[in-house]
Amino acid sequence: MEIERKYLLSQKLAPMLEKYPSQGIEQSYISVSPTIRLRKLTGANKYILTIKGPGSIICEEFELEISDRQYTRLLAKIEGNVIKKTRYMVPLPDGHVAEADVYHGYLSGLMTVEVEFTDVDDMNRFTPPEWFGRDVSEEKEYNNSSLAMRGVSRQC
Repeated sequence: MEIERKYLLSQKLAPMLEKYPSQGIEQSYISVSPTIRLRKLTGANKYILTIKGPGSIICEEFELEISDRQYTRLLAKIEGNVIKKTRYMVPLPDGHVAEADVYHGYLSGLMTVEVEFTDVDDMNRFTPPEWFGRDVSEEKEYNNSSLAMRGVSRQC
C-alpha cells in the first residue's frame, strides 16, 4: 500500500536541492488504466515494472525489478511520452523524506515533491514545510501518468 501526498515546488528552489543525493529517472507507461509503469534509474542500471491500483493518495502498488532486456522490450509498448526527471532525497526534520522531482525535456520548469507515509494517521499528522507549494495530491493532471500523456497545463 502506498500513501503519499504531492505538492508543487517553485523553480527558485532548484539550487537548494543540489546539495542532496539525487537519482536520474526515466519513467513511462504501458497503460494508464490500469496504471502499468516502467522506470529506469539512470546510472544504476536498475529497471522496475510497477502496477498501481486506483486512487490518488492511497493506492495499492506492486513493484518488480526487471532486466535491461525486458525493459527494452516493454518500452516498445508505451503510451505517451517518456518522463525524464531528477529526484532529490531531502530529509525533513520530522523524519520523513521529501522526494523532490525536477522534470526535464517537455516538462521542463515543473517541479514537484512527494512525501510517503506509513499510515493514514502519519499522513494526517504531517505538516508540510514552508518551502512546499500547493498540495496537488488529488489533481489528476499532476499524476505522472497524466503528465506522460498530456504534459502539464499549469504550474505553481
